[in-house]
Amino acid sequence: MPARREPDRTHPRPPTTASRPYRGPDRRGVARFVVPIAWPTTVLVLLGTLALILAPGRHVRSGPTALEEFGAIAATLAFMAGVACLLRWRLDGIARGWWCGWALLVIGAGQLAIQPLRGGTMVSVDLATTLLGMVLIIRAVVGHEVDTSIRTRSTLTVVAAGIAIALIPVVVVGHSPSRTRIATGIVGGAWIALAITAAGLQRRGRRDAEAGWIVPVAVALGLAELVPLAIRFTATGVLVDRWFELCATSLACVGALGGLVRAAVHHRTRALREQVERERENANHQRVEESFADRLHELRSTVVAIEGGVATWTPNETETPESSLRAALIAEIRRLRTLVNEAPTAAGVEAFDVSTALTPTISLHCAAGQEITFDPPAMTSALGRPGEIAQVVEGLLANAAKYAPGAPVRIVTRNELDEVSIRVEDDGPGIAPEHWDHIFERGFRVDPDGPHGSGLGLAVARNLVRSQDGDLWVEESASGGAAFVLSIPAAPALRVVATRAEEVSVNFSTALPIREAR
Repeated sequence: MPARREPDRTHPRPPTTASRPYRGPDRRGVARFVVPIAWPTTVLVLLGTLALILAPGRHVRSGPTALEEFGAIAATLAFMAGVACLLRWRLDGIARGWWCGWALLVIGAGQLAIQPLRGGTMVSVDLATTLLGMVLIIRAVVGHEVDTSIRTRSTLTVVAAGIAIALIPVVVVGHSPSRTRIATGIVGGAWIALAITAAGLQRRGRRDAEAGWIVPVAVALGLAELVPLAIRFTATGVLVDRWFELCATSLACVGALGGLVRAAVHHRTRALREQVERERENANHQRVEESFADRLHELRSTVVAIEGGVATWTPNETETPESSLRAALIAEIRRLRTLVNEAPTAAGVEAFDVSTALTPTISLHCAAGQEITFDPPAMTSALGRPGEIAQVVEGLLANAAKYAPGAPVRIVTRNELDEVSIRVEDDGPGIAPEHWDHIFERGFRVDPDGPHGSGLGLAVARNLVRSQDGDLWVEESASGGAAFVLSIPAAPALRVVATRAEEVSVNFSTALPIREAR
């Protein structure tokens, strides 16, 4: 049976759909497979009218085999439509797929069940299965439009109510012809009322346009009950009943299968689109990695060239600030070379002297004009990666110069039980306590309008320290400034109980009188 397709639309759905009751994610596509309401319903009404006019004056002979074939075809179409509706619910989460699927399976089972029956028993079973299917379709019309988590209890409750209603004609009708006609008329009128309700809900925008096939299906099932009743259950009436039931299941099959195919195409298209996006992202990622590798190679060559140039600086035999600065430069360049090395030789932790690891970094900052006081204890051997610890301290000193310019900085290292702490504090404005945890988050900045920065330095520093079984946090210094504390494990042979450290104060601002503008 022909049906029209609504064109794909890229704009959002109309505002009227926002107020519909949803339960779970809406996985539907914007395109719809719509079975129109107007002309199929009009054709069915015209066929019913013609049957009422022509059937009383005609006698159509139809053997049991023909009726059974009509019933078998209708049952097969109902089963196909029911399975398609259930698959649609599983695919898109559309609630009507769940309820209409079970309703069509019940109606199809009823078509098969009445084949060997005759007389009042056949009418009772037909009415019972039709009523149960009607209750389930009513639940589809008035319930949630999208429901990806239909509960078993609610389903059993609706089915139990439908069975209770379906048993009424079985008990009441019996073998009474008059009661049979009354029950048939009530069921047929209920189907027509259901069709009018569904059409009204869709016209007001409260139902999806793709659910329009329910209206002509309900009309066909209603006419299947009312038209034979009007021509008093003659042989022609039974054939008309089977014909309208076949029309109903055909419309349901077209609507259900068309919607399932349209949904499958939508999800397949979306999956292919996501695959293309993923492949594009992988290609971009590979290009970035190749570009990074090329730049890293150039950077490594530059570092080696700088190291060679500094090494040609002839040192003096006597200890001078220039010779100390040369040693610090060489140490920092080697640390930088380790960072840019593709296969670093010191990937694991090792025992190292904290003072020796930090002195080159501190010397360079002092040479740049930053006033730093370094107070190392007698024994500062720690367990970690000295290059990364120096990198963290260098970042803390750079932050102090940026956010507390001109303020003196103090670096104090102490042995505390089985750990070595490195405290970098300044006399600047400090950091509010409510920001102490957030400043270690990637991209966080206390003052976005302050000095230029990316908000990544402290997050990277904490990750580096924690990768060595240490930690990094911030406190308030005695002068009200910021005090960053770096704690790393002490070397096993040198773990001692904390005592008052012997203060050996080395003021690099005095030892290195070089003052250059940054």
